[in-house]
Amino acid sequence: LVSGASSVSIIEYYIQKAIEAPTAAPAPAPVAKPVTPEMSPMIEVTTGKGKVFIDRFEASVDQQGRAVSLPNVRPTQASWFEAKAACDKAGKRLCSEEEWASACTGTAALDDNGNGWFNDDTIEGNRYPYGPFYEAGSCNDDQETLTGSPVSTGMRAGCVSGGGAYDMAGNVAEWIENDQTRASLVGGNFGTGEGAACNQRGTMFGPGLRNNTTGFRCCAEVAVPNATVDTKELAAAPGDMLGKPVPSFTIKAADGKDVDDS
Repeated sequence: LVSGASSVSIIEYYIQKAIEAPTAAPAPAPVAKPVTPEMSPMIEVTTGKGKVFIDRFEASVDQQGRAVSLPNVRPTQASWFEAKAACDKAGKRLCSEEEWASACTGTAALDDNGNGWFNDDTIEGNRYPYGPFYEAGSCNDDQETLTGSPVSTGMRAGCVSGGGAYDMAGNVAEWIENDQTRASLVGGNFGTGEGAACNQRGTMFGPGLRNNTTGFRCCAEVAVPNATVDTKELAAAPGDMLGKPVPSFTIKAADGKDVDDS
């Protein structure tokens, strides 16, 4: 079943997969890969331009503002501006669409129509990081957008690409591209459902958007180690502040009066 309003490239994808497997046998269950302590923070990806490295996990940010790729932590909420700054501080950068899509599909992405974008063309490799067809429950993509929330990185052991990158579909949509004019969110979020896929890209709200559906991961030309692996050094996620005392502060309001935490 191909549900929803699909683009030509998606229809072509399903036709091609049917040609490859005309018996229409059920897709095998995704191979779960539980997170282990010895896993490297980045994996190698092959693109049409060569080899690059991409974070294995969605980024969290330490108290110095550096992006780190750690398992079993809540992914950070970030705007494109914050994501770019955190990658830069870590000695990395935001991924290009070509790099991100190649990591997700398991095959070097091609710009078939020559317009500088890759997710609007024929889908090379698999549409989902875990395989060719949608497998409900493999990724964190089946919640209500207004009431749901991300899960910890690497928690869904079945939501992993062939190269070993976790949560590339669902959970939080990820910012890509170092150029602000190309800033995009890819992969869908925890409420995207079947549309949380390797060829999902959106630019509707602009680079300033930050909420619990937006995150990122970084890329680099070499494998960059994490700045820290101590979760106590991570910056508090916005959700972690709920129910805690307001931090002490004093500011001057527009009318010149002082306002403090009381």
